[in-house]
Amino acid sequence: MNYQNGKIYQILCLETGERYIGSCTTTLTKRMYNHKLKSNRCASKQIIDRGHFEITLIDDYPCERKEQLIAHERYYYDKLENINRPMILEKDKEAIKKEMTEYQKVYKLGNEEKIAEHGKKYRLENKEKIVEYKKKYRLENEEKIAEHGKKYRLENKEKIAEYRRKRRALSSKVKIDS
Repeated sequence: MNYQNGKIYQILCLETGERYIGSCTTTLTKRMYNHKLKSNRCASKQIIDRGHFEITLIDDYPCERKEQLIAHERYYYDKLENINRPMILEKDKEAIKKEMTEYQKVYKLGNEEKIAEHGKKYRLENKEKIVEYKKKYRLENEEKIAEHGKKYRLENKEKIAEYRRKRRALSSKVKIDS
């Protein structure tokens, strides 16, 4: 889907004034076709069944991802009275979070280069800011960092000892070869 074509629309009942708010990345004509299908189970069905309605564009909203389009749609849910106000129950929040996590994993798999390029650009543009943040973090968390270092060394004594043996062996081999 091309979210650069994002749109927020409304279907307004000309008899009752009821409003359905939705979002799409197609033309409003194509979206309306789907609303008119017999299989339509969303709240727009009650407006469409009356027969006196109009679909209008509320906002062109080009964006990068589905979450952005949905968030913008939610803005209009909150702003305008409508019949499809979404209710997110506490039990659904975990499912939504899991779904978003899955979406993020899929997105990352297909966009590694784009993500890496964005990160590189951000680090270049914010180099001083990052350095300052790291300094501030280290100062505010000295004890925590020291405690973490102690814990790591205790839990990884053998690993550290093996690493040091290899470094010494490599170091003495380099001296012998010189």
